[in-house]
Amino acid sequence: MTAALLALLLTVTHADDIILQPNPPVAGGELTISVSGVVGQVISLADPLGWWRAELPIGNKTHLTVTLPDEIPVLLVGIRLSDEVEVKHRIVIPRDADGAEPAGSLFWQAYLLSGYPAPFPVDETDQSEALSLASRASENEPEKEVAKELLWRLQAGTVEDKEAFLERLRDELADSRSGRLVVAAMHVHHQMGRIQEARVISERYKELVEPLIREESQRWAEIISARDARDRLEKIHRWIAEDPLSDYVPQCIQILAATYSALEDYRSTALFGLLSLALTPGDAMTLNGVAFAMAEGEFQLERGLTLANQAIDILANSDRLSKPEQISKVRWRDELRYARAACLDTKGWLLTKLGRWQEAADSFDAAIELERVDEFFLHKGLMFLGQGREAEARKALREGLKISGRHRRDIEAALDKLQK
Repeated sequence: MTAALLALLLTVTHADDIILQPNPPVAGGELTISVSGVVGQVISLADPLGWWRAELPIGNKTHLTVTLPDEIPVLLVGIRLSDEVEVKHRIVIPRDADGAEPAGSLFWQAYLLSGYPAPFPVDETDQSEALSLASRASENEPEKEVAKELLWRLQAGTVEDKEAFLERLRDELADSRSGRLVVAAMHVHHQMGRIQEARVISERYKELVEPLIREESQRWAEIISARDARDRLEKIHRWIAEDPLSDYVPQCIQILAATYSALEDYRSTALFGLLSLALTPGDAMTLNGVAFAMAEGEFQLERGLTLANQAIDILANSDRLSKPEQISKVRWRDELRYARAACLDTKGWLLTKLGRWQEAADSFDAAIELERVDEFFLHKGLMFLGQGREAEARKALREGLKISGRHRRDIEAALDKLQK
């Protein structure tokens, strides 16, 4: 690098400019962030889909440093209040050690600028620029088939002569032996409302598509069966980084949120849970998962309460929910009852954190009436403890101990606290 450091000025909300040095940042190198007039906020850095993230509390500092990963095609930079989850970020293009743009940079710029789902949305989308970048990405990295699909999808939304476009797409398929491109072509036909033609393509190139389907099914099975949570996280992040347009992405994001919750990383749970809701709106348990993460992490509590209430409302109209074929009616009824109870417990826990004691007590009682779960009694006991009502706290906690559950140690710790 030259001795002279260049500065990248980023306009941020409620703050003066922040300056990144060097500009452009170097993958694998140290990045210094200079700030002024910014107090109590957090600098947020991430790769395109949040596999690598860094959150740097500013406090009263004027300079912060972070080491970037060795491979990062696009750096997203944002600034948020400590209570916020997802905020808009600006795209910064790093360089590798030789000064070149990293592999995949054009694709990810196109992906983000076109507005495809990402945990950190960009400041502004630009469909025209996204189309231009996707075209360059497809030309520069022809082996990156997902870049070709992104280009096709963007072209499908803007092309005037749709018949000529689809004919050209089918000609490209005829010259290819790629099952991934066949699936891409099917997606584009669906996008353009050509459902029957998509089926024809699927049947014509069945011998190419079926191995891909088996491969992705196996990959999904490995994720579901992964016993180590961090191993599961790596498998999911790697997959969506390789192919963010895969049909499995919505399920991957949903499992990602649940896995972060198991690791008690509640901000990441909320971040990917909200992304999951953008992909599959109205999923009651994802709503509940985000709400519970906000309660446990003690951030955006009012928003969490809104999400918990939405989940409760969805489950109150269970007749509108479709029962999975492999589940019996009895099991489905039991699962819905437990889901309602869990959402009511989450609501009570949020209300506890907000100090709305009576509403919290009512919500816990409603949850326990549906299902006697040790965690519900733990939360109810802690709610009483927060009010100084020790006798009632002790009673609730002891009821929880009678149940064989995962929270026995937490209940015992709360009872020990009452003894002191």
